[in-house]
Amino acid sequence: MTRRISKETLKAKDFLAHLRRHPMPELMDEACMDALKNVEAQFGDIDSRMEGLEVRLGDEARYVDYILNREVEGVPLIKGEWVEIDYEQFADGGPIEACYFASLGDGNTRYDEIFLDQTLPLYAGEATAKRLRPMLERIFSAMPDDVIFKQVGVMTSRGAEAGLRLVLSYPSLRMLADNLIDFEWPGDTAALMAAFAPWEKGYRFALALDVWEDHVGEKIGLETYWEGKNPDAAERALDLLVEKGLALPSKAAAVRRWIQMPPDANPILQTWFVYFKLNYLGGRIYEAKAYLEATPKFVHWFFPYYDRPLRLDMELTGASGRMAMDDALAHVAACATEHVCAVRLYGGENYEDIGRVMAACRDASMATEVAIGRPVSREWLRRVLEEKPEEIFVELRGDGAEGRRTLETLRDIGAGCDNQEGPFLHVVWPYVAGEEGRLSALLAMAEPMGVREFIVTHRPAEREASEGRFSREAFDALVETVWKHRMRDRDLDEPLMMTVADPCFSEMRAALGEKILAGNINVGQEIGCMAGRATMALRADGRFAPCLYLPPEDGVKKGGEATLGAYWEKAKEIQCLRREEPRYDFCAACRWRKNCRPCPDRAFSLCPMV
Repeated sequence: MTRRISKETLKAKDFLAHLRRHPMPELMDEACMDALKNVEAQFGDIDSRMEGLEVRLGDEARYVDYILNREVEGVPLIKGEWVEIDYEQFADGGPIEACYFASLGDGNTRYDEIFLDQTLPLYAGEATAKRLRPMLERIFSAMPDDVIFKQVGVMTSRGAEAGLRLVLSYPSLRMLADNLIDFEWPGDTAALMAAFAPWEKGYRFALALDVWEDHVGEKIGLETYWEGKNPDAAERALDLLVEKGLALPSKAAAVRRWIQMPPDANPILQTWFVYFKLNYLGGRIYEAKAYLEATPKFVHWFFPYYDRPLRLDMELTGASGRMAMDDALAHVAACATEHVCAVRLYGGENYEDIGRVMAACRDASMATEVAIGRPVSREWLRRVLEEKPEEIFVELRGDGAEGRRTLETLRDIGAGCDNQEGPFLHVVWPYVAGEEGRLSALLAMAEPMGVREFIVTHRPAEREASEGRFSREAFDALVETVWKHRMRDRDLDEPLMMTVADPCFSEMRAALGEKILAGNINVGQEIGCMAGRATMALRADGRFAPCLYLPPEDGVKKGGEATLGAYWEKAKEIQCLRREEPRYDFCAACRWRKNCRPCPDRAFSLCPMV
């Protein structure tokens, strides 16, 4: 799959720009959004691992506290800290005084002595460390071994100069309540257990506890979270909060929308949530908060589509004609403007100036991928390699003789190019009915050629060849051949050549997915057909289409009504492809209905499961 642009951190101003592109008026009104300019002015150039929003789910007021996460050096145990800026701090336009929360160690080990002797004096100051040490020693000595000291917070901006906030992770609510008794917490643990009974099963808990030199605070917060990152779990948690009157339906709906927001891919930026926090005082849960995040990494793959195409498949020559060079360069520039990660070039075998198009992609910091489906000359391949493509896809047809010659030439001349490492080389084998017996020989031929990935697809390069049924028996034999090749390399750190099913061949991905576990690992964004979700196409005559194998929308002409961004957002056929209901009638009764997204260009009779 086309690479995404990954970064460890982004500038705070980049996160804020993303927030302005995706406003959440149910959570942040215009006054709040405007006040965030003060955060950008004072913290905009900080390198942050994430952006956080603290949302009061039951409050009619629409504002958030804002959170960043940065590295900390020179303090034992602490690798990073959360900079939490209360709304009152950034709303008045003056200098901002933040609260600071630091994560400790690796999250799995106790470091009590190191924390007291080295970390706390450096992080909170010698005076605070000395004053609070006796109470902290009492707390640590009362903690069971399997309780993890996760975080420490310095809350000076809230007028809590004398205290610290500790965040302690517990495997069960019962252990947490019993430990509060050991801490001489002034609340009623029986009432606490009753209040949190709806969350006792299926959740983990972290206790946010304020500590002073002679007591712990009665007000506590319980962070509720669970293992895994499936949005369905967040949906159920929000439903429960609404049912208990702790979340407004409008804010719960906004949090759902935030979690499902299409991510960016260039650079990666995905929205998620960290946990829900339930604040408790006086025998009742009086407030629920959601801690939302935007992060430059993928937290999960259960999103409907990307905010902008991950890749544009550009047809330089084809049945619809030949793309003029000026038009090709203009479309490359449009891709760069829309932050597309890569352009894959099709029909370039007879396009003499393909090097100019590739150079334009490189100059725009976009990856170039080249698909080769026909015989090409040695000189053409040399020109292509000189432009340093990230990936090359060589199609094998029939007995693979033509593709073999291309692979041999690539192997022979690759070492003489400026790109010493060479491109990531793929082979694409479009399966045609009756040719299943060729696969083993083609795999054996490709591997010594430096091929890194062998892709099995049902989709030939020309649509006319897609007519033809393959049987369930042939399909099963095909799956077994691919599986055996995978198992051969299962003990290698890096297989010589991975054998995979194209997302377009979703049925095979589902079949392979159920071989690995009792369930099926073929889930999420890359379950199958990516058209309109991660990729789109541009035909040689300048018309957009979801895929080069699907017809373009009527009326979308070269230089006409649609730009790349508008087509991605508004085209009817794109919207149809994003629907989650079964694609064909027979899919509803299939055991793979949740693990397969079949190609919309295939007749139902081609599915081996029918």
